Amino acid sequence: MKAIGVTTFGGPEVLHVFELPEPHAGAGEVRIRVHAASVNPTDTLFRAGSQAARLSGRPGPYVPGMDAAGVIDELGPETDSRLKVGDRVVAAASRRHDKQGDSRRRQEMTESNAPSGAQELFDGEYEPSPIERIRNQVALYESTQGTQGNTLEGRPVVILTTIGSKSRKIRKNPIMRIQEDGIYVAVASAAGSPKNPSWYGNLLVHPELRLQDGSEIHRLRTRDSSHPSRTDRRLTAWGTLPEVKRGKPQKGLVQAAMPILSCYHRSFTDDG
Repeated sequence: MKAIGVTTFGGPEVLHVFELPEPHAGAGEVRIRVHAASVNPTDTLFRAGSQAARLSGRPGPYVPGMDAAGVIDELGPETDSRLKVGDRVVAAASRRHDKQGDSRRRQEMTESNAPSGAQELFDGEYEPSPIERIRNQVALYESTQGTQGNTLEGRPVVILTTIGSKSRKIRKNPIMRIQEDGIYVAVASAAGSPKNPSWYGNLLVHPELRLQDGSEIHRLRTRDSSHPSRTDRRLTAWGTLPEVKRGKPQKGLVQAAMPILSCYHRSFTDDG
């Protein structure tokens, strides 16, 4: 098969076409015949050498590329039973290295891209944030399965995916990783501003969400935990915010009024 890759890192001029052995799906993997692909910002970083130290000593060529859409044409053993040859899918490909150090591409089929009716809400168009820092952090986090771009002001983050309240487009934001008793907690804090972040408004209209925590992706539903009767959860979330840890809350930052959402698996019920 032909692939565009690099043997040295730099600008677009280092990209070349290579003839590579045809790949086959391994255990838990699928092979996708790609009909459309995009150039992710992470691909340009990779081409420029962001992973050069990690790839040192491994044989090339190194093939960038992560976002793709197409049709499954081969299933490996132990693959999710919901997946079939001929399924139309979208995928985020993660790079792995086998014991011989060969660089390969793997299509990760998870809840985030499996062709299931439950995923229809998240099959729409993704519109990256207009804020450069946010869209770059989301791209880096997703492309590295959360091994990079995973902190904000020294605190761990997860990637929250919501549906636009009016546009119904896919929106993604890094938010503080807060867990209590195995339940994720989302605090609607916009860096201490009295105005709630846009993703909070999205969840009021569409309470379904997708949350990526490292390599794990969860399909969840929100419940308001802001009420004073849920004091423990409210204080847990409050004490995690960086603007509080700095000891200089911005004007308008009010603990009692800040919306706090608990994120449950769709089949999970809890009065907490």
